[in-house]
Amino acid sequence: MTNDHNESKLVNKLEVKFNDYAIDNYNPSFEFKDDEGTYTKDQLTIRLLELGPTLKGLKYNYYRKSKKKCFILSYWHKKMSLTFPCGLCFNFKFL
Repeated sequence: MTNDHNESKLVNKLEVKFNDYAIDNYNPSFEFKDDEGTYTKDQLTIRLLELGPTLKGLKYNYYRKSKKKCFILSYWHKKMSLTFPCGLCFNFKFL
């Protein structure tokens, strides 16, 4: 028995290139559709691309209300996935 109509319930991965221009101008939508309708998230975790092996796991959180961006580092230690906040929160206002 196979189910060809099996769809992932995970949200599409949000990704952006690792440069100043791309991070500054990236303005994602915080609304997502589900089986029950649409919903709004207050925080998104966005993966950074083209980092190289030393910065693997670097991401940033983007907050909807305050428009702040905070860098985080995801890593594994003793078979546990952990996150470490690093860097400053940036407050970008999109006009």
